[in-house]
Amino acid sequence: MSEQTRQNSTKFDILTPTQRIYVTARALGKTVKDAAAAAGISRTTHTTWDRELINGAILERQATHAKDAAAAVAHLLPGALAQLEKAVASGDLRAVVEVLDRTWGKAKQQQEIKGTGEPFIVKVLYGADMDDL
Repeated sequence: MSEQTRQNSTKFDILTPTQRIYVTARALGKTVKDAAAAAGISRTTHTTWDRELINGAILERQATHAKDAAAAVAHLLPGALAQLEKAVASGDLRAVVEVLDRTWGKAKQQQEIKGTGEPFIVKVLYGADMDDL
């Protein structure tokens, strides 16, 4: 492989066929054990490979898969947005709530429960982040 070709190659391009199988399986979410089995290697063989190269190739494959998935459904977006706009305009409350929840996050609902005797207050926050508690 020429130096110029090597510079233009991705990490995935310079892997061996066995490493490509392993990397693809890992990028698709398989465990180390399952990826190794798919590649026909022992569970520990990958530890002898260049870790930076393998991890970089896994990230490249994940990015490629994400771009491919986004491209596969991109043509659906205009129609879906038009339908959502119609639903919101017609007063479909489920659509309105979905848009608001996804835009500004779920509403936080606070409830207080008071008992008799000693003051006992329980506050429940729905949709709260752990930082809010």
